[in-house]
Amino acid sequence: MHLQANEEYGLRCLLQVAVSAPATAGGADACTPVSIAEIARAEGLSSEYTAKLMRQLRLAGLVESVRGASGGYRLRRPAASVTVWSALQALGGEPFPSDFCACHPGQQRE
Repeated sequence: MHLQANEEYGLRCLLQVAVSAPATAGGADACTPVSIAEIARAEGLSSEYTAKLMRQLRLAGLVESVRGASGGYRLRRPAASVTVWSALQALGGEPFPSDFCACHPGQQRE
C-alpha cells in the first residue's frame, strides 16, 4: 500500500479531530470543534492546505464544520465508525488498484 502525501496528512488531520472528541461524548454535538489553525499548528501544515484537506473530509461526511467564534471541525459520527478506508477514499482514491489482489495473490495461510 502506498499513501500519497495528501492522504497521509489528511489522515493526520482527521486524527487531530478524533482525539479532541471525548470518549464519553454522547454524539457529535457533544464534541468541541477544532479550528483549522489548531489542526495546522499540530501537524506543521499551512492553514490553506489544512482547510483543503478538511473540506475533502467534510464533503465525504466524515467531519462537519461548525461556524462561529468557537467553531471548527468535529467528527460527524462516532469515531469507532470512521474507517481508514473511507478517509483514504475521501482524500484521493484507493491506495492500490482494484485489480491488485488478482495480480498479487500473495501467500495464503491455512
